[in-house]
Amino acid sequence: MRAALLSAALDIMIEEGFHAVTLNAVARRAEVSKGGLTHHFPSKPALIDALFDGLADEFLRFYRALRQSEGEGSTSGVDAYIKANLLDAGTGKHQMGLAILLFNWPPCRERARSMMAGFLDEDDQGPPERALTFLVCRLAAEGFWFARLLGLYPLPESRTGALLSALLELSAQAARSADGQ
Repeated sequence: MRAALLSAALDIMIEEGFHAVTLNAVARRAEVSKGGLTHHFPSKPALIDALFDGLADEFLRFYRALRQSEGEGSTSGVDAYIKANLLDAGTGKHQMGLAILLFNWPPCRERARSMMAGFLDEDDQGPPERALTFLVCRLAAEGFWFARLLGLYPLPESRTGALLSALLELSAQAARSADGQ
């Protein structure tokens, strides 16, 4: 039931906008009573927070799986982050939902900011030049994510692959430079 309620909230948010997500609208869409909804989510903030948690957790699971496949190395975190943003980290609906929440719900932005601070702290464990290059790679990957989400740059897969390769090479160069190679 909880998953169906979150799915209904996501659908409403994408189809009608963030402010259309009300407890009544979600209950109607999920075909449950308002009492059934409030048993799981007593308020709109509780519902929105749970929706964000699910979407952010999906991204983090994808990121962690990529990170694990990278093995441990000086670029494994930034490389996994680049790939998580450039590769399809979920359905477009989930990505759009995450973006809508980040733009419209300050508590979600604050939690995302905290998550990003953790990534930056990890990157800052090396020389400043490497940390700066890693930040450039992360920001480029996020820019691509948003541009793809909004359909601003309809790129063929080959171009996306070339962009991925270029960003991974940039992070590798920064790591080699920091290691004195």
